[in-house]
Amino acid sequence: SGVPKYYTKPGMPKRRMLYNFDNARHWPFVVVVEGVTSVWRIGGPAVALLGKTLSPRQQQLLEDYWPGKPVFLMLDSDAVEESEGILAEMGRAGRVQLISTQLPAGTDPDNFEHEALVAMLCGRARQFGIELSPW
Repeated sequence: SGVPKYYTKPGMPKRRMLYNFDNARHWPFVVVVEGVTSVWRIGGPAVALLGKTLSPRQQQLLEDYWPGKPVFLMLDSDAVEESEGILAEMGRAGRVQLISTQLPAGTDPDNFEHEALVAMLCGRARQFGIELSPW
């Protein structure tokens, strides 16, 4: 307690950025996760919030760079309330195709191999009529 889960440069405005945005913005979809190690596990199309909540600036980045495109929300399994809040907020705006991707209880993306995460995301995309090529 009292120790931040994600410690970056002191004073860095993390709520104004998405980790790995410069790489992910070239993909036709994006996967939103909490932390940098989850981005490393998923790869190119993933961005990290650097926490469990989505700031207005982060939402704007997602909507501006993926308008009408799939935005997969894959927060850690203990962030159910935060996920629901993000889904509600972004759903009201309606500028992206928001797809919630829940993980099994007690897990986060770091608990899975890259291939398993890609299979999970591709399977979830198919439920929405979207075909993703494995990466």
